[in-house]
Amino acid sequence: MGLLNCDDCKAEFTVKKIKSKKAGIYKGNNVRFNYFDSPKCKKKYFVGAREQELNKIIAKLKRIQKKMGTLIGSGNLDELERLQSECEKLKSEIEAYGNMLKNMFVLK
Repeated sequence: MGLLNCDDCKAEFTVKKIKSKKAGIYKGNNVRFNYFDSPKCKKKYFVGAREQELNKIIAKLKRIQKKMGTLIGSGNLDELERLQSECEKLKSEIEAYGNMLKNMFVLK
């Protein structure tokens, strides 16, 4: 990340560390928010959520991306396109799931 400006205090800063904080429990699983904050006013900026089911989807995405890497140059364009399509669906699912968790819990 480059230089950022806080929406509240207008301080310029770079993110030195992404923090993690327990946000709550969803379907029996701990939900953690990853965030950074303004060094001046401490406003928190949501980066992403982590939760057991979400972690499984992310792991599946990484496996598919790794498989795609092994197929590059193989000439198997149909399989690459199929896997690319699956990756896009998983990315959308990850974003939607993370947003759902973000809307369920408040980052304090």
